Amino acid sequence: MCLGGHYSVVGGSGLVISPRTRTGELEAVYLEGPPESGYGDTVTYRGVDLFTAPYQQVVDALRRHTTVVEDDHAFIAPDLELMLALSWDDPDPDTFERVILSLPDPD
Repeated sequence: MCLGGHYSVVGGSGLVISPRTRTGELEAVYLEGPPESGYGDTVTYRGVDLFTAPYQQVVDALRRHTTVVEDDHAFIAPDLELMLALSWDDPDPDTFERVILSLPDPD
């Protein structure tokens, strides 16, 4: 499936996986959810489900291993090249809506 010029894979659970490229090189992978339960699709970090666990639990788990910076509706773990985003549409979100894993710049 092509969304906005980028190809995406949409799983049966609704989990969307979108690679992002720049000049033909993979730059980042966007994961959008949360996946519906019952399909077996999960995205975890050290045993914590990034889409279904309460976002503060995810942030606490990350902070046990790395630095996490809060930036409005997002939490960034620079050492992991990881960003977790809350929904902009929900005034009081419980879980993350998007996970972005960037690849380190080769330069």
